[in-house]
Amino acid sequence: MSESANKPNVAYSEDEQQLATNAHNFFKQNQFDSALGLLKKLNKTHSNDVCLLHNRALTEFCKSGKTKSIEFRRTLSKLQKALQQTHKDDEDLVIKGEKANHTNLHYNQALLLFNIHQYSEAEIILEKLLQNLDVSDEKFHLSVILLLVECYLINCNSVKAENCIKQIQSTYIEPTEESTKKSEDKTQVTMPIVTALGELSPHQLESLRNYIPQLKACCYLKQRSIKACKREIKVLTTTTSSNQQQTANVPNITTVFLKSNFEYVRCNYHKAYKLLGSSPNMGESKSQQNISTMLDNNLAVIYSSMGKYHLGNFYMEKSLKENESWLNTSLKQHNNNNGGGNKANSFPISILHMNKRYELLYNRGIQLLHGGDPTSAFDCFITTASVYHTNPRLWLRLAECCIHKYTNQHESEESPKRKTPTRCFNKVGSSVHRKVVVCSNPSHAGRTPNTTTATPTMEFAFICLSNALIIMEREMKHGGCLQKTHNEVKILEDKLSDVTIACLPSPPVVGTRICYLYASILCNSAFVALHLGNASVALQHAACVLALPKIYGSHRYLANMYAGEALVFLDRISEAIQHLQVDKITNVSCTVAESGKRSPLSDDGSNKSGNGNDETRICKPAICLIDNPKHPYPPNTATAHAHMMLNLAACHCLRSENEKSIKLLQQASNLIPGKSPNQGLMLAVYLNLSSGNINKAVQILQHNDPLLKFDQPLSDRSGIMASHGDNHVTGVTHVASVTHKPGSVTPDRVVKAGKSDGKNKRNRR
Repeated sequence: MSESANKPNVAYSEDEQQLATNAHNFFKQNQFDSALGLLKKLNKTHSNDVCLLHNRALTEFCKSGKTKSIEFRRTLSKLQKALQQTHKDDEDLVIKGEKANHTNLHYNQALLLFNIHQYSEAEIILEKLLQNLDVSDEKFHLSVILLLVECYLINCNSVKAENCIKQIQSTYIEPTEESTKKSEDKTQVTMPIVTALGELSPHQLESLRNYIPQLKACCYLKQRSIKACKREIKVLTTTTSSNQQQTANVPNITTVFLKSNFEYVRCNYHKAYKLLGSSPNMGESKSQQNISTMLDNNLAVIYSSMGKYHLGNFYMEKSLKENESWLNTSLKQHNNNNGGGNKANSFPISILHMNKRYELLYNRGIQLLHGGDPTSAFDCFITTASVYHTNPRLWLRLAECCIHKYTNQHESEESPKRKTPTRCFNKVGSSVHRKVVVCSNPSHAGRTPNTTTATPTMEFAFICLSNALIIMEREMKHGGCLQKTHNEVKILEDKLSDVTIACLPSPPVVGTRICYLYASILCNSAFVALHLGNASVALQHAACVLALPKIYGSHRYLANMYAGEALVFLDRISEAIQHLQVDKITNVSCTVAESGKRSPLSDDGSNKSGNGNDETRICKPAICLIDNPKHPYPPNTATAHAHMMLNLAACHCLRSENEKSIKLLQQASNLIPGKSPNQGLMLAVYLNLSSGNINKAVQILQHNDPLLKFDQPLSDRSGIMASHGDNHVTGVTHVASVTHKPGSVTPDRVVKAGKSDGKNKRNRR
């Protein structure tokens, strides 16, 4: 609260200045009722004074136990707009004292935004405030810059955070050390440090000196600077050991979390796990931080990095319960300390800041998605979408849950245990000219789904992917690295390094990772569009993927497969054959080697077990592709080539080039180990039936082997088996491309999309 309250046009009398001073003293003594009464008196004659209104709003906020954060934020926003308008009208009226009071307003606004998890907005305000701040008030200047460092660390701007830390060292620590050395050389008594530095006491300076290594360690963890981080942790451990001589048997929780995080970054998961369990009294800390929640969350992340998703989900669920329990306990304690007030049971900002429910739900959603429970993962993600609605990764995860749920449902519908058929047939024409058309999407036939309802359907997946594309393209255009016309997408590779897309609560996407995330969203969009029967949109998305300068081999593989399938639906078979050429695919991996080694963490998350406000924001680590036997993704290039050959064989079959189709089918079957895909088997059956070799088709079905030799020569009559009576069927009734259903998904990598109702794909002509 500012002591003075000057108005440019109406001066304060001596009595009014004395009232303002008394109100300030009452405020410092936590006598908010008395302070508020004096401020109301002053407000009668100075109703438009921004500083006075700010002091009154702050006093009312503190009187409520710091629980009315929404009203306080609304008031500060109005005052800021009024202040900007006043300065715009006449900047000469702004005096130095008034500027100092206005800095308090901006700082309080940034502090409130920080405590309600609006870190990006707080960062913007603090950056502007620091540029125009006077360094003479060192305590206030230090508070601003430390809060800005916290915002930088949470928003993963480690370079800016490091620069601020260097500024703190050069301003507060190094000058003090030099003055101390001079005093030792002169061997004479000098003035206390508090006099030399203005407001910082020796105890505050010592706390700052011990706090700097923690901030540096967090910065180096963000930058993956292993050696520098190890050096700072050693400094922190040495400092902690000397301080613990006075307070023995008290574990330094921050040091334990930093060491565990350091080992986690180095992929030493077992050692990171042991470090977290090294202090048995960790959960009994008297600090205001929710240690149990952070501990269980970190354990869940470690288990997920080891591929133990169900165990990780167990600890993540436990962490959510601990967080809720801690909130209720803290609220009761706060109400007791304030004389049983707060009848509405509103949380004060000190408790709201430590509420990590949405970050934990985001983490748990990723655990569930990789653990094979897309429905529960969808519920977690849809809850966090109200908070992190500008995160393109979150919308991608929601779409992946919808795809996973839909493909699993369709697989169960195709099982022999189903009681009712799921196919839908329509008849066109009459008599010998009648045709039977198979519905391309039987699960949605005969009904108009509600696409606005948040349910895990393919329609909602299309909406989620549209949101992700809008966010990505808006940020890329703002950064100047995207030039998109109606039919073309051009990425300026030289400007990618200057673009950063925020993805809270996970780390931002920077540089070439933007292309990988963009390609993943486009591949999923093409897959969903094919399921919804929109071949033109699917072809457009696949073409955009192939036009990107930086994509994984799996992106190129899936884009060609989806483009070929979309072209078949559009009856452009010749163009589809060009996309399905085997020589186009030389790699189907979902990773890119960096400096000869793979990064231990993916760009979807980082384990941040640092100090203060970063300890609970641990996001999902790198998780390997899950081997799903129902929907396998090609484990190697040879298998991917076999799948492309099967699709290519289907295309040649549509053109009545049966000999080429059989040759490709045999080559593909030789490349695929074990049991051949059902689509290849049905293609072999159809080729035999079309040549009139019904017995051989039956043998192929009995032996489940499409490689049985063809005894009879092939005929060019591609529809001989279906040319009798009223049972004529257009096209290749039982032949489809072989792609792969989306199973689990790696962060910022390609969705394992594919086998989408194989027996129906080619019947959409």
